Amino acid sequence: MGQMLTIDETKTEPIIEFDAPYGQIFTIAIVDPDAPSNTRHGYRSYRHFLISNLGSDNSGDKLTAYRGPYPSYGSGTHRYVVLVFKQQDYVDVDAPHSRVRFDAAKWGAQHHMTPVAASYFTVKRNRIIE
Repeated sequence: MGQMLTIDETKTEPIIEFDAPYGQIFTIAIVDPDAPSNTRHGYRSYRHFLISNLGSDNSGDKLTAYRGPYPSYGSGTHRYVVLVFKQQDYVDVDAPHSRVRFDAAKWGAQHHMTPVAASYFTVKRNRIIE
């Protein structure tokens, strides 16, 4: 299952080392389906990161700058889902303006992307000031 990480371990943008087959391109999204808490999902699927057009050279187009997990104190354990989509071709798209309520599967389908992998990690804020 998902690995429990700390806020400190997840505060910097991840280094993408993606072993993409030559000639294939991908999109990676990181979303929090537990926002604002694991019992109240009013902002379900808060988008923390979105990068498209990732190829075998590990470069791509950052559509949403990384924002590290920072769950509210008392909001429980949050899951952070990493989704990988295979693209049919390079895309010239923008991410929706709002980070909240981002439906990655729907967005990917609208841009003719196919989900090919998923994983997750969890973060829980244990102190009031962290």
